[in-house]
Amino acid sequence: MRSAVSLLLLGCLVLAAGACSGPADRPAGQTATVATGAAATSTTAAVATTAAAGAGAEGCAGRPGTEIPAVEIPAVHADPVVIPEAEVGGTRVPSVTVPGVDLPAQRIPAACVPQEEAPAGCLAGVTIPGVTIPGVTIPAVSIPGVSVPGLRVDPVSTPAVSVAAVSGQAVSTPGVCAVKVRSGLRPAVVRAALVRASRLRRALLRPSVVRPPRCLSGGRGCVPAVAVPAVAVPAVAVPAVAVPAAVLEAKYFPELGSAKVRVLEGGGSAAYSLQADVLFDFNKAAIRPDAAAELRRVVASIRRRFPGRRLRVDGHTDAKGSDAFNLALSRRRAEAVADWLAGHWIDRALLTTKGFGETRPVAPNRRAGGADNPAGRQQNRRVVIGVERG
Repeated sequence: MRSAVSLLLLGCLVLAAGACSGPADRPAGQTATVATGAAATSTTAAVATTAAAGAGAEGCAGRPGTEIPAVEIPAVHADPVVIPEAEVGGTRVPSVTVPGVDLPAQRIPAACVPQEEAPAGCLAGVTIPGVTIPGVTIPAVSIPGVSVPGLRVDPVSTPAVSVAAVSGQAVSTPGVCAVKVRSGLRPAVVRAALVRASRLRRALLRPSVVRPPRCLSGGRGCVPAVAVPAVAVPAVAVPAVAVPAAVLEAKYFPELGSAKVRVLEGGGSAAYSLQADVLFDFNKAAIRPDAAAELRRVVASIRRRFPGRRLRVDGHTDAKGSDAFNLALSRRRAEAVADWLAGHWIDRALLTTKGFGETRPVAPNRRAGGADNPAGRQQNRRVVIGVERG
């Protein structure tokens, strides 16, 4: 299993849920990589938080998440060209100034890959926001003509040149609680890698403009040559942003000795998932006396492997019954398990609870044709004890 997961993660780097149901409950280019861990607890979506100095209201702005740095596009300046006064054939040709170019600096604001909440034993969804490189225009330029007796010099000009804004759409991958089973491997939860491709705004060039010299015969004066240099705006590249794949590996802890407790581990955290049918009677939130043996084994495992760590108890149901009923039942069951743990060698100060109702299934509640799926609903009725990252 470890070698398979290692290969999966390597491939990604190259890229650059509630405890029981409601009333019908039934037993049965250059890449910027965003580091997201394989969190197994609901309080750790495991997006590493980076504070961007001076980000202000941009980027994560104090929210949990990973900062995507701003891109600064420098200003472009070209000096005006002064055509001096001249006298040609006794006619005074006044001085003219050809305007310069001042393109203000542009800025692609800092953005944020937000840290989303995921229940214990699940991987949070990830959204990489979109990005836009603003467009730019270099204005037209014209060197005026000259007309004096015996001599005419036509004006010379070049039109404005522009490059449109370039955008990249936001990309997302949903959170996942489903248990994936692959041939030869223990079940695991896998969230695919996510990449927002790099974007490039091409370079822009307004060519130079030249008005050649013209002279009257007999040394009666000349209209001088005038050259307005080319103006260039460099290309702007926004690197790709990549969130590597994340995996929660299924673990076998021999001290549990039960198929009724499933353990997932990854990113420095772990989740003990217990079937609610083992803990509670139909539509109830009181722990059955015969559930004590399973819970004692879980407590012993946590105290042995994760001493002193904070725990999150999440309740989940299947999709039978109303949303409101399922949410309330999942909360009561999570609280009941937390209270039991607090009475059996787990410090209550280390425990928090949350109910997710039917919103985080690990299996389909219905079959493809719409028929009821009792086996799937049984998997969805669960309480998960998440061990937060140390």
